[in-house]
Amino acid sequence: LVSFAGSIGIIGIAMILSLSHGVNQYIEDMEEKTMSEYPLQITKTTTNMMSLSADMMTNQKSSSDTDGKVEEMQILNQMVSGTEYNDLKSLKAYLESGKSDIKNQTKAIEYDYGITPQIYLQEEGGKVRQVCPDQTVSSLSGSSSMMLAMMGSSGLEQFHALPENDALYKNQYDVKAGHWPENEHQCVVVLTKDGRLYDMTLYSLGLKSGEELDKILDDKTVETSDKLETFDYDDFLGIKLKLVNASDYYVYDNEFSVWKDKSDNDKYIENLVKDGEDLEVVGVVQPKDGEDITMLTAGVSYPASLVNHVIEEASKSKIVKAQIKNKKKNVFNGKAFDDPDDENGLNMEDFFKVDEEAFKNAFKVDTSKMNMDSSIFSNMDFSDVDLSD
Repeated sequence: LVSFAGSIGIIGIAMILSLSHGVNQYIEDMEEKTMSEYPLQITKTTTNMMSLSADMMTNQKSSSDTDGKVEEMQILNQMVSGTEYNDLKSLKAYLESGKSDIKNQTKAIEYDYGITPQIYLQEEGGKVRQVCPDQTVSSLSGSSSMMLAMMGSSGLEQFHALPENDALYKNQYDVKAGHWPENEHQCVVVLTKDGRLYDMTLYSLGLKSGEELDKILDDKTVETSDKLETFDYDDFLGIKLKLVNASDYYVYDNEFSVWKDKSDNDKYIENLVKDGEDLEVVGVVQPKDGEDITMLTAGVSYPASLVNHVIEEASKSKIVKAQIKNKKKNVFNGKAFDDPDDENGLNMEDFFKVDEEAFKNAFKVDTSKMNMDSSIFSNMDFSDVDLSD
């Protein structure tokens, strides 16, 4: 009996240890998958949303009797005062100095400079369409643009940069056709978990008619059909796009000694795109079965090396060299930067077409997906929440 009881005890302990190990492994796997889709990000600005919400509630409860007066609720001031700025330049230098142990505690460290490559699609008849950054939403208004915004980045932008470290995502996907990009002039189509693709992406790749898209944008109406178009994987392979350097939008004016933006000149842009660098779709990938959380967004993904290529080409452009040569003079209007009449000033980021919205996000929260109405806080009670440090 003693031996039997001891055996039961040993078996019980073994089962508890096995269960504990299994639970710990499950938690570890979930943490890794979650970090894959929502990695830890340090951005230029950060805002304490919980503190802001609590401050809003405090304002609402501060005075229940206003004696017939309309009392101000300070939200904008609280948002501005609650925003803190990070010194990313010093942080990057510290992380790369070797003084920290960060590399031993992370799988990868990636840097995002908010640079968007200028990508165009050449259509029949010589017409060109800019597909990155996507210009479609600027043609929409009202509920249509709101619906696209609610779809988040996947609804607005169809082109996305791949992480520099391919170990972060390659094991999450099956290659359905072709292969992953091998250089900066190749890109890959990323399907959804169920093997589909947004119509916006199909328009961007020229698989759906640009005339049809223009009609939708112009008429704001379209006939819907229950029959959805389908495409073979091979339909995507070999699709050619064009890369244009943002600095090439500017042409020097000898008469006024300034650089002028020609991006609104259709003929100039058509010739610029014609002479642009080729980008080619070389693969189609889809999340593996069982991969509920993946890193890439459905659409078209280009390698991180393309961003480095854009930066390198911009640094060699005449306009950038001219500005660096004379840092006190604005190359766009010929005036000194400290000239009070220089209202526009110079935004060096225009040379690289930096996406300012990437920096305005406090901590990479896509508010378009939240669809938040501030009135919901009126029914929330934070009186029992201890917000003291």
